[in-house]
Amino acid sequence: MITTGILNIIYFVVGVLISPITLLPDVSLSGSFGSAITSASGYLASFNGFIPIDTIIEIFGVSLLLEYYYLLYKIAMWVLRKVPTIN
Repeated sequence: MITTGILNIIYFVVGVLISPITLLPDVSLSGSFGSAITSASGYLASFNGFIPIDTIIEIFGVSLLLEYYYLLYKIAMWVLRKVPTIN
């Protein structure tokens, strides 16, 4: 019950902080955005000969996955410590 109250308070505070952002008008992208993406992919293609971009993306994905599972483990251990009969 206390945890639910704390989570509701956090949800409310985040909602209040984000509400001014939702009042802003929509942003339209210019044509130069597409050319920026094209030039960035050209720069990455030049590095692909030295450092394979696919490998870097896979390593980044695996590291994010490991961090996610570590976070889940920490949350599970926190929940288990909150149960009074389990130490």
